Amino acid sequence: RSSDLAATNRFGFGSYLQSEIVECKSSISIPGPPDTPQVFDISRDGITLSWYPPEEDGGSTIIGYIVERKEVRADRWVRANKVPVTMTRYRSTGLIEGLEYEHRITAINARGVGKPSRPSKPAVAMDPIAPPEKPQNPRVTDTTRTSVSLAWSPPEEEGGSKVSGYLIEMQKVDQYEWTKCNTTPTKICEYTLTHLPQGAEYRFRVLACNAGGPGEPADVPGTVKITEMLEYPDYELDDRYQEGLIVRQGGVIKISIPIKGKPIPICKWTKEGHDVSKRAMIATSETHTELVIKESVREDSGTYDLMLENKCGKKAVYIKVKVIGGPDMPEGPLEYDDIQARSVRVSWRAPADDGGSDILGYIVERREVPKTAWYTVDSRVKATSLVVKGLKENVEYHFRVSAENQFGISKSLKSEESVIPKTPLNPPEPPYNPPEILDVTKSSISLSWSRPKDDGGSRVTGYYIERKETSTDKWVRQNKTQITTTMYTVTGLVPDAEYQFRIIAQNDVGQSEASPASEAVVCKDPFDKPSQPGEIEVTSVSKDSISIQWERPECDGGKEILGYWVEYRQSGDTAWKKCSKERVKDRQFTMGGLLEATEYEFRVCAENETGMSRPRRTAVTIKTKLTSGEAPGIRQEIKDVTATLGEPAKLTCQIVGRPLPDIKWYRFGKELVQSRKYKTSSDGRNHSLTVLTEEQEDEGVYTCIAVNDAGETETSGKLLLQATPQFHPGYPLKEKYYAGVGSTLRLHVVYIGRPVPAITWFYGKKPLKSSENIQIENTEHYTHLVIKNVQHKTHAGKYKVQLSNILGTVDTVLNVEIQDKPDKPTGPVVVEALLKNSVVISWKPPADDGGSLITNYVVERQEAKEDRKS
Repeated sequence: RSSDLAATNRFGFGSYLQSEIVECKSSISIPGPPDTPQVFDISRDGITLSWYPPEEDGGSTIIGYIVERKEVRADRWVRANKVPVTMTRYRSTGLIEGLEYEHRITAINARGVGKPSRPSKPAVAMDPIAPPEKPQNPRVTDTTRTSVSLAWSPPEEEGGSKVSGYLIEMQKVDQYEWTKCNTTPTKICEYTLTHLPQGAEYRFRVLACNAGGPGEPADVPGTVKITEMLEYPDYELDDRYQEGLIVRQGGVIKISIPIKGKPIPICKWTKEGHDVSKRAMIATSETHTELVIKESVREDSGTYDLMLENKCGKKAVYIKVKVIGGPDMPEGPLEYDDIQARSVRVSWRAPADDGGSDILGYIVERREVPKTAWYTVDSRVKATSLVVKGLKENVEYHFRVSAENQFGISKSLKSEESVIPKTPLNPPEPPYNPPEILDVTKSSISLSWSRPKDDGGSRVTGYYIERKETSTDKWVRQNKTQITTTMYTVTGLVPDAEYQFRIIAQNDVGQSEASPASEAVVCKDPFDKPSQPGEIEVTSVSKDSISIQWERPECDGGKEILGYWVEYRQSGDTAWKKCSKERVKDRQFTMGGLLEATEYEFRVCAENETGMSRPRRTAVTIKTKLTSGEAPGIRQEIKDVTATLGEPAKLTCQIVGRPLPDIKWYRFGKELVQSRKYKTSSDGRNHSLTVLTEEQEDEGVYTCIAVNDAGETETSGKLLLQATPQFHPGYPLKEKYYAGVGSTLRLHVVYIGRPVPAITWFYGKKPLKSSENIQIENTEHYTHLVIKNVQHKTHAGKYKVQLSNILGTVDTVLNVEIQDKPDKPTGPVVVEALLKNSVVISWKPPADDGGSLITNYVVERQEAKEDRKS
């Protein structure tokens, strides 16, 4: 405000003097806000605060402070101290454990209460948590030219709470400061740092974190240089592969080998030097390589080679695989000798393949003609021959033989001809058919004939040949000594003479009658037209020419080949045209002046003095090339597809080319044709195959092959089928399974289901596990339960097998009966009636019939001793 001042006397007031404007105020003011309070020494019921005084005290000494607090989620501040605090430190007590609090401070001076400070950082009222100990075994697992990978193990002690993650810090060798590599703790015990300068050297350390904060760091030993890590390829071979892998026929061959090496080695599988990728499924990751062959056959046996290679070197491993199964049938033919009136010796040869297991024996069966039933003569013949006794004289018999090993029984080798037991020691029958003329020259004729059907009970020791000229009736014996084979060349004949021949068989008893006479044949050299030339091979193809070559005829007809005639025609034409006006001397020819991208056929005839041979044609049409074009190229490979069994599955790819390629789909090397099961479509770029999945066997590798005049390409993808487990309808289960006491019980269950289900066997409600007497074999197709030394009381009953995967669960019960002797009848023996010379007694059946119906009872009696009352 301003003031006016005037002077006065007896005459009155003078002029007023006005002052400057002056504001009326006190010399002191309220203080400013203190600094933001700091929080420490936190416990479940109290928090200690400290702060700095306000920068402005308002011109008066600070006489105290007001401390206020509130929950973080609340809006109202509550005073913590009743009496102002004179120090810049205060312990806020009476807190509720687990709640989060904020605090603020207000200064007081003589003028009054000032403005509050900013709130402190939120703090939870709880006792302090001990941080974790150091991580264990920090190490470098890999380095490249721009990255480093670290790994470690969790600390032995986690501290006051669970480890929530890990921090990684690094320090350049020539610097002091440590730099954090990650702001958010990593949850796993490994970490890769990227975009590092090549050749730089660093130190690293790892800290474990929990709710109490980070613990002490664990240093990675030494310094790490950022450069590519090199390590020779290596592998770890499981003990089961050391002696070789044995797989049952029809089972799955699975070889899985852990691998190591830097860079990651390239894995190449072969079998005895040959590629196996078409037969086997091969999968390789950074740590493992695996070879799988489903539904193995005996031909899959052998040595499988794995070659590991990287820039450091190579390393190979060899695994022997043996596929075992039932044997092949014995090799024939079945032969008879030592024929007697009531017996005959039957002989055969061992199977070419014993199934990978020793032959236990042979099963010999016989059948009377004209009956159809087969009867077993002997089921465990150790040798490859058997004297079959107990036959009927002059009755016709057939025989068959099967081989048996521990895995099963082979197919039967059946006799081609029957045998009739009869009294031995007769001359043989003559050969049934006339001798056959094999070859003729002007002075010799080659013959062959069959053995007699009946050797007279004694082995045929040889043959005699008789000849006669057709102009006479006199037969002349050709050979003085016996011929032991059934082929012979008769020499020393008269040129242009016409002959007939017959055969006489000899055994230890005598000679047979003569066989029927052969057809009449004239002795002369056979000159004829040559046979057709050999196979034609295409040696080169251009846009306007085709070159071919061929093999000589197998037979020149007895005369020199003068040359060859080559003819051609365009595909679709009916008339053939000569390629040249004269015969071709060489066995090769190039035809020029042809049309571009056009299909042609060729044929070649050989010529001698007698005439022209039959022509030899090219097996397929030959197409000339395009001047320009684009071979098929893959724009998008076939991706693996997973589908549900019973639903359609679609495989797609993108392939382009000019001209448009011809698209075909294949599985196991067999072309898939359009049908209800397979639908194909193509728009020139996008190609698809839709498979109507009906059975688990539909899964596997499918291949698309594209071909045009400029070349061809192919791409393959895998179809995987998921299915709820079910028991295979093609292998129905029995109503009841039987086994004798002390023998081995075998339960075999075939199933369908993908992913491969978890399989559990139960006896009653008790799950079964493999042990000394129990063996459980599970594969992708079946489960097999084997129990040794079974007993009636402990192993008979209901067995349940349960199959379960992510799509569902199925189970079934198998009833098993263990057959044993019955218990003794239940007593007492009751005397029903007592007669003069007989007694009628009764009893009750045994409590346990041993798993088989009681057929009868055996009753015995014993006279009482004299001193014993009856």
